[in-house]
Amino acid sequence: MKRLTRVLALLLTLTMVAAACGSDDDGGGDAAPATTAAPAATEAPAASLSELNVAYFLEWPTANQVAQIEQTYDAALGMTVNWHSFGSGGDMALAMEAGDIDIAYSQGLTPFANFVTSGSELEIVGVAVSYADADNCVAHPDYGVTAANAAETLAGQKVYAPVGNVTHYKLLKMLGHLGVPLDSFEHVPSDGGAAAVAAFESGDVAMACAFGGGVLSMLAAGGNLVMTGGEQEDIGIRVFDIISIPTQFGVDHPDVVETFLQVTEEANAAYAGDRGSMEASIAEAAGMTVEGSNALLDMFSFPDRATQLSDAWLGGTVQDVMKQQMDFFVEQGEIPEALDSYDAFVNTSFLEAISDVEVVVVPSAYDHGVTDTTIRVGAIADLSGRFASLTTQIVDAQSVYWDMVNANGGIDGKQVEFVVLDNAYDVATHLERYEAMRDTGADGVVILSNSTGSPHTAAISEMLVEDDLAAVPLSWYSGWPDAEYGANVFENGTNYCYEGMNGVEYIAANMIDGEPKLAVISFPGEYGQDGAVGAKMAAEALGIEVVYDGEAAIIPGADQTPVITGLVESGANMVWLTSSPGLTAEIMGGAAAQGFQAVWSGNSPSYNPVLLATPLAPYLEANYLVSTYNLTWGSSASPGMVEMEQEMLAARPDGVISDSYVIGWLEAMAAHQILEQAAKNKDMTRAGVVAAANEVSIDYGGLTPNQSWSGTAGENVVKSSVLFTLDTSIYTPEATITEGGSLGSVLLEESYMGSVAAAHEYDGACFSAS
Repeated sequence: MKRLTRVLALLLTLTMVAAACGSDDDGGGDAAPATTAAPAATEAPAASLSELNVAYFLEWPTANQVAQIEQTYDAALGMTVNWHSFGSGGDMALAMEAGDIDIAYSQGLTPFANFVTSGSELEIVGVAVSYADADNCVAHPDYGVTAANAAETLAGQKVYAPVGNVTHYKLLKMLGHLGVPLDSFEHVPSDGGAAAVAAFESGDVAMACAFGGGVLSMLAAGGNLVMTGGEQEDIGIRVFDIISIPTQFGVDHPDVVETFLQVTEEANAAYAGDRGSMEASIAEAAGMTVEGSNALLDMFSFPDRATQLSDAWLGGTVQDVMKQQMDFFVEQGEIPEALDSYDAFVNTSFLEAISDVEVVVVPSAYDHGVTDTTIRVGAIADLSGRFASLTTQIVDAQSVYWDMVNANGGIDGKQVEFVVLDNAYDVATHLERYEAMRDTGADGVVILSNSTGSPHTAAISEMLVEDDLAAVPLSWYSGWPDAEYGANVFENGTNYCYEGMNGVEYIAANMIDGEPKLAVISFPGEYGQDGAVGAKMAAEALGIEVVYDGEAAIIPGADQTPVITGLVESGANMVWLTSSPGLTAEIMGGAAAQGFQAVWSGNSPSYNPVLLATPLAPYLEANYLVSTYNLTWGSSASPGMVEMEQEMLAARPDGVISDSYVIGWLEAMAAHQILEQAAKNKDMTRAGVVAAANEVSIDYGGLTPNQSWSGTAGENVVKSSVLFTLDTSIYTPEATITEGGSLGSVLLEESYMGSVAAAHEYDGACFSAS
């Protein structure tokens, strides 16, 4: 029976993908040593050894890799430490059996348990990393799979997952908990993380299971977790990697094992105290970009010696988890038998022999807008001007967001104080408000999470640089990506210019019968004329005649009759406008009253769903294409949307549903992640926050394309728009968040980029007032 078990364990090993840890793709086996010899120490702990061979995984960043790359292990042991990369935990076990590996770092628990069940003489000497959120199954958005309906939605569908490793174990345990019959779906064996992502993106599978980068890629593509790692831990599913050795190696070289664990303990403590300074080294050792490495590190924890020795880990739980996993595989027919106990395969004597290491947290530097207890985040917003109906809700969403951050411990142990001042959509007032925000005393802020208005933000752009102050604009002006113009302005989503290009091209290609004839009308300035220029650039590239050029013709407070007359007499069958909702209604209503028929669209601030509660609603439904930069309220089940809706429901149950909440949420997400990066860097000065913005990549949880500002503007500028049609039959005016409802928009294109925008090489603003 032992021989049969052994054969089955080996077969399981060969089918393991990442075997509970390491790269999702097959590794290169026993690779060349990752370090070279260090100078010999005066006294080596183990004279009988001339070198130590350690197994590890590439693309699996861990806290001890600073000690790996800096050869701290070599110096402490007085010998060369050769780090060999492997593709699976099973391969690590085989190499230890063959005498080729002395210590396996971050081996998966499941393959280890499989091997000792089949007779391998190995033992666990430590816990390397816990990573519940880094190993999971992601449901494809088209299938609507949730924890509540998994039994129904997975029936008859395909689930793509590896066989015989912890990912497989987690999948089966999770589905059992959710009441999903294990014979009700088709299990497609996984060929690795990249293959899992490809299967997911093809839409052929309802759910795909992977870990690390594969999970992140599927979530970024709009997938959702059926259960979070924390929820899985609550039902007894633990996911962690171990430090293991051949049993005889520990007998022969206990001092080597102890020294290795001591260096690891010191590396983990140093990481806990100052992660930011180590991220580049860890990424280098892991063979990853800093961004990719950090995304995984965010989901990892590295338990210290005392924690590892506790009952929650090596004091009993690890042994119990092995027993549970092997018993489960017996029940599933994967192996014929499990051992009665796994206590003999955990040896805590080495950890008990080393010393605890105190974590010394390196404090963050700070200057203006930050104290020991508080981070002041500012907003200069239009609370009483022409966009106030939108902006007040944007600011309200930010208030809820920062309350959520504070309830979860704040940033760097500090609470966020959200400071809001009204600019009344007036440039002079905006400048006055900025003087308060830039203050270097008690009233200043460390970042602006909202600067409302294009000309308004342009007016302070040079001062932002002088003050080392970062700003997230409530403006999608095409000048912001230009470092010479908007160096300290950190935009999200596409800009007015590309939005105009996309809108004109989509309408002409999909909504016009016969020859398209374009009318363009706009406000003057960076907002209005940026959108107008983009629309006209698309018309020129596509050979569309502009029959009415009303760029800068919409003057707030003036009589709009000349604009309306120009439109009606032009013969246009498509209109692009860059306006405000109130003037959009005035101009559209005036043109409609004279029988003017055309397909209309415009830059996002031109439209507000409340217009569907006016007599203009039928005309809008028949003629207006909504263009924007992000998903609107309730239009997806992306992680960002779900989080925002849940938080807004809890904080503002009686608030009226609004697309503006999404915009405020996005602004706050950007500022938050910038500040978190600054905290990791231990530099929360204003200059440090600007530096953090230029290195971070913002994850918007699927609400809008993720954003980075490092590299060149052309590399980072977003060119895609989100398009909606209108349906008045589903519109629920004044519906509260508690009641639920619709704002009347129906998603048409989640990410539309026309050929003109795609071909355009960004080299600066499409329009400049100067």
